[in-house]
Amino acid sequence: MRRAALGGIVALAMLGAPAPARACGQGSSYGGALVAIGIGAIAVASADIALTILDGSSMAQKRHRSIGYGVLEGLVAGPQFAVGIYGLTHTSPDTGTPYLVAYTVWMGLLTTHGIWTIVTAPSATSVPSDPVEPQPPSAAPPSDVTASPPPAEPLPRFQMSFGPTYVPLGQRAQPGFGVVGRF
Repeated sequence: MRRAALGGIVALAMLGAPAPARACGQGSSYGGALVAIGIGAIAVASADIALTILDGSSMAQKRHRSIGYGVLEGLVAGPQFAVGIYGLTHTSPDTGTPYLVAYTVWMGLLTTHGIWTIVTAPSATSVPSDPVEPQPPSAAPPSDVTASPPPAEPLPRFQMSFGPTYVPLGQRAQPGFGVVGRF
């Protein structure tokens, strides 16, 4: 599957290669650029679809993805989410808005999932879910009354809070939202 995708990308890149220069003055340099933009759009759309499928499969299996996956998801979907918001705020309501809204919501969900994956990822020092060691059947129960307390829950790797804020800057004071945390 990967070889076929790589072969398709190479074939598209070869089709978009610039033609030799001719002195007739009627040449166009847009062909290669348009093909490069098309290849980029196909790659980004493929990444979006792959991330969506991986998110769905991890939710179905109730499996948590790694921090690296969350970073990748945020880096791929975050800029697209910003482009979608820009498009929504700078277009008229009658020019393809339902598609742009769906695209922006999709990228917003992927971005949010990437951030959630980073924030809730288990740290390397986390305590296993069952820290009690099983006793062999022949061993007598311990008679020591001063048993150690159970291990405390590990602190999350990231602690973050999101909420309203007010920034007093003289006449330029602005209300807004802020993020505070320990990263």
